[in-house]
Amino acid sequence: MKKIFLLLFVVALVAAVAWLWYWFNCGVSNKDVCDVVCGESAKIQDRIDRRHQELDRKLDRIEGKLDRLLKIADRPLPDGMQKAD
Repeated sequence: MKKIFLLLFVVALVAAVAWLWYWFNCGVSNKDVCDVVCGESAKIQDRIDRRHQELDRKLDRIEGKLDRLLKIADRPLPDGMQKAD
């Protein structure tokens, strides 16, 4: 009989400690934390992807401008002349 009461007391004590821990953490479970972290991670990843695409477009424009400048800077040779190797 003492063993049963001791076992019930230990189970009740463990349950009380678990409830106090849950209350100490303001009732936030691991699932809640995981959901929030996953949501914020998705938002941040979308923002990074959008900025990457914007930078990629900007770099493509700069590359096109540089190509045109190099084409302008590459003067054609006068008639009858060949490029030296």
